[in-house]
Amino acid sequence: MAKFYTSTIYYCELKKQRGAVLMIMLIIFVIGTVSFLVNALSRAAVQNERDQITSQALSQAKEALIGYAAIYGDNNINAIFGFLPLPDLGNTRNNNSLLTEGNAAANFTGNSKNLTVIGRLPWRKLGLSPLRDSNSECLWYAVSGSFQNMQKADVLNWDSLGHFDTYTSNGTSTSTLSATGTNYSNRPVAIIFSPGPLLQGQNRQASTDNVSICGGNYDVRNYLDSYNPDTNINNIVNYFSGPTNHSFGYAYNLNNSSDGSQLNNADLTASKNIISGNVDINIGGNQYKIANDKLLTISAEEIFRPIMQRIDFKSQIYSLMNNPSFTSHLQSISFNGTKGTDLVLCSNAGSTLDKNFCNNWKEMLLLKQLPMMMYSVTIDGALQTGCNKILIFGGHRTSSQVRSTINNKSDPANYLEAMNLSAYIGTSGNFVGSSTFDPNNPSTDLLKCL
Repeated sequence: MAKFYTSTIYYCELKKQRGAVLMIMLIIFVIGTVSFLVNALSRAAVQNERDQITSQALSQAKEALIGYAAIYGDNNINAIFGFLPLPDLGNTRNNNSLLTEGNAAANFTGNSKNLTVIGRLPWRKLGLSPLRDSNSECLWYAVSGSFQNMQKADVLNWDSLGHFDTYTSNGTSTSTLSATGTNYSNRPVAIIFSPGPLLQGQNRQASTDNVSICGGNYDVRNYLDSYNPDTNINNIVNYFSGPTNHSFGYAYNLNNSSDGSQLNNADLTASKNIISGNVDINIGGNQYKIANDKLLTISAEEIFRPIMQRIDFKSQIYSLMNNPSFTSHLQSISFNGTKGTDLVLCSNAGSTLDKNFCNNWKEMLLLKQLPMMMYSVTIDGALQTGCNKILIFGGHRTSSQVRSTINNKSDPANYLEAMNLSAYIGTSGNFVGSSTFDPNNPSTDLLKCL
């Protein structure tokens, strides 16, 4: 009995020890798991904080650029609204020795109409402090040739197209996809970049330019990705290949004599492509980062949304459509082309500002000869009499209207509302619209009885 009792005690002790070991192991496991989760949450919190710093800087820059465009006409005599500044290209290229770091370039050597330009964000010009991302890098900025303020495009209005097409990728060519596709009106007119950490091949040492605040240099290739073209992302690079500092070039098959508002489908396949986000590729079992730019885009819609709210924007449209010398000119010309306005001369539009507005917004105008007794015209709810011609300002495009190519822009269906379109292309009908622009109903057709 004593022997059995001793064995029982031993067995119980052994069971207790095993239980204690298991408990200790469980405690260690729990502590390890908690520690891992705490570290993971801590890393995530740090990354979220870093992302927030970058996002706030990008958003502040975007707000300032839209604000610049929205008051451009206030700060430049006889200018229309909507233009954006050039980037800061460095004091050796800004074409003005007085322009210090953070200022927008003046009309630099090599600049021309339709030229898209990439450089540092002109924070001083925008009334900002030097905005930095979470890696303490100052922001970069690209502006389409259609919106740059020095060598102005022939036409700038709410249908002007951005020259960029942004892409995302998981590091394979088949997954490198456009963010806008064939929605050409959504293509960015400007992009603000957070260049992120240094990637292989990039050199951000000081240059001969004065960059005492932001540091580094003005070579876009040393900041924006990828440093070398890579087939995994369809050879997209966020800079231009040839010019000084990889900072400018043309998109849409344009050159310095092209009318950038007269595009065809082939032109639209030749946008300036931009890769965004973190992109890693696998080589021999190792991961390599080839792109890490974070960016924020600006569309034409975002530029013109605050402009449409301005009283003087409404006044400019009204002034053009009611200017006596302009309406007299319209009475004298014969109907021509699908929109009837091929022969319109903006030199008859009155003041210099009216002429400038006409040159940029003329493609919204449609003119129709009205045979006696075949049409009715109602403006602001009142039936008009004695109209032998009708002048129409086609409002902002609707979701079903497309105004990207020259063929789109010659089609009245892409400008007029259903009733007015039927009357315009027919031999009789009713025209109904307003005399003044309403930003709350921007697609409403504006009518003038001539």
